[in-house]
Amino acid sequence: MPSRAAAWECDHGWFCAYDGPHGTQRLTAIYPSACGQIVNIGLEGKGDKMSSYWNRSDRAIWFLNWTGSTWDTLFVTGKYGHQYTVPSHADNKIDAIQLHCIP
Repeated sequence: MPSRAAAWECDHGWFCAYDGPHGTQRLTAIYPSACGQIVNIGLEGKGDKMSSYWNRSDRAIWFLNWTGSTWDTLFVTGKYGHQYTVPSHADNKIDAIQLHCIP
């Protein structure tokens, strides 16, 4: 029988997103590299699914929705954050995250 990952599983220095509430059903884990980098999770078939996240990285994160012609910023979170539920206006609407360096 396969083991199930624990809720909120995310290594220090990474940004982790989850399909389920309260850090369940990990969707993706991203190790930040370049400042300003946009990681398009929609291209991986993971867009419009994020319901919770934990930003354990040293980057602020912009959460983006693809409108069909442009990126729309849904909300922003700071670096080294806590475990969060995606705000209701953005739940299951995030198609990408943008990594920003904050001194």
